[in-house]
Amino acid sequence: MERPKQHCPNVVPDTIAEPTGN
Repeated sequence: MERPKQHCPNVVPDTIAEPTGN
């Protein structure tokens, strides 16, 4: 789920915790 994290931030709530902006 680390790969789609950059493509689909809504799928992984991890982006909300720490927005990398990648």
